[in-house]
Amino acid sequence: MQRIFNDSEVLARLAPIGYQPGTSGPGPLAATIARDLRKWENVVRDAGIEPQ
Repeated sequence: MQRIFNDSEVLARLAPIGYQPGTSGPGPLAATIARDLRKWENVVRDAGIEPQ
């Protein structure tokens, strides 16, 4: 993946849609996922959304 995301042609095709690839590794990815889960759990709970 790092080789692909370092390819200037790939980056040029992704830039117009606002995609910025991250290739920092599994640790930072796990931290991002955990942070996002906490954020959206709070949003769902505060909105009173119940599972269907």
